[in-house]
Amino acid sequence: MRTTRPASAAFATLPLAAALLLAVAAPARAELTGVDRDFATQAQRANIAAIQDAQWGEKSTASEPLKQLAQKIIKNRTTASAELKTLAQQQNFSLPPLPTGGQQEAAAALRDKRGSELERAYAQHEIERHQQQIALYQREIADGKDQGLRDYAQRNLPVLQDELGSARTVAQGK
Repeated sequence: MRTTRPASAAFATLPLAAALLLAVAAPARAELTGVDRDFATQAQRANIAAIQDAQWGEKSTASEPLKQLAQKIIKNRTTASAELKTLAQQQNFSLPPLPTGGQQEAAAALRDKRGSELERAYAQHEIERHQQQIALYQREIADGKDQGLRDYAQRNLPVLQDELGSARTVAQGK
């Protein structure tokens, strides 16, 4: 014996079927994995830490060259951070909102210094940070799978190298 369903019951399954069809037909978003995920996370944390340190350095009683370095870093890293956020949103990836604990501790140690001791420590800190970032960006360029992140790294690598040169100049007292 065949049972018939009311027409309303048959139509009740249509939204589910349509949703399943759309899910199958929609292009899948690539998830960030491996090198790309590490790069995006580390680059964003470094951007945030650099901006926070530079904002503090810019407001301190530091020399004009150090303040200029801080202003350059704020401008460049703010732009880079915004671009990275856009790329992450396109990949449905959440970036960290804060620097690492180690980055925060390094910033706190800088804030305890004054005068020429501060300038030397800040410049040295930026040299080390930029060397690490440059290596991170070079790794993404060489090994990354996501074209958008590789392009981001390629565009921002010369900016980091320029900032590194400025930090070295400040460290030398020129």
